[in-house]
Amino acid sequence: MEARDTLMARLIALLLTDGGLCGIGKRWRIHFTSNSEQLVSEFQALVKNLFDLKMVKDYRKGAWRIQTWVSNKVKEELLAYSKTYRTLSIEEKETEAEIPAFIRNDKELAREFLKYAFTADGTVIFNIGKARYGFRFDRCVKLYSEHARLRNQYFELLQKLGYRPVMLKDAVLLRKPTNMTKFANEIGFVEGVKISGKGLWKGITKDRLTEFAANSYSLKPKKLGKSKADIHANLVNLILKSGDQMI
Repeated sequence: MEARDTLMARLIALLLTDGGLCGIGKRWRIHFTSNSEQLVSEFQALVKNLFDLKMVKDYRKGAWRIQTWVSNKVKEELLAYSKTYRTLSIEEKETEAEIPAFIRNDKELAREFLKYAFTADGTVIFNIGKARYGFRFDRCVKLYSEHARLRNQYFELLQKLGYRPVMLKDAVLLRKPTNMTKFANEIGFVEGVKISGKGLWKGITKDRLTEFAANSYSLKPKKLGKSKADIHANLVNLILKSGDQMI
């Protein structure tokens, strides 16, 4: 079994993104919601391994939700890491949610934390855009957060790990070959979590698309087709064939 600090870093990442810890009367419970059943299962396993708790799982409005009541001991441990896991503003005042010091001060734990945070609240983007003479590719990874403190901490954590992130109003962005390659090799996304929605890459795992994007800078759109549809179809074939192999 992996070290407890590693498991806790992963759990906290999910709690600070699509999860939470909330009080209802005198009782407390933890919860997590995602349209990825794979990621929900990850959360479920983390809670089982850390606290030996079973969770109730249901599916509503296109997303899975799991939750369970926790003891005062579990509640106090989690609140010792972050005073709250609520990231939405309360009466226009930002909450005190934060990345715990034990994660910020350990590079390996920071990478594990970021892998799970990016998987829950982030995305990999591989766009086929119009250029002056045909098409161009735009590649990046984004971690969304409207919580200023968390966004700043994500930014600082990535800098500490040797990345050159860009700060946006609602996200932290990584692009360019050095950042993309480093991210694919050192952080990436939780294995098996697929891209959802109606975009170009629906059904492809985030991790595979990230690896492909990082290794694709020698690819030229004009060699893959004359229309966006043809280029997209050829890219899908390449991505599905690439697996873990370099392009």
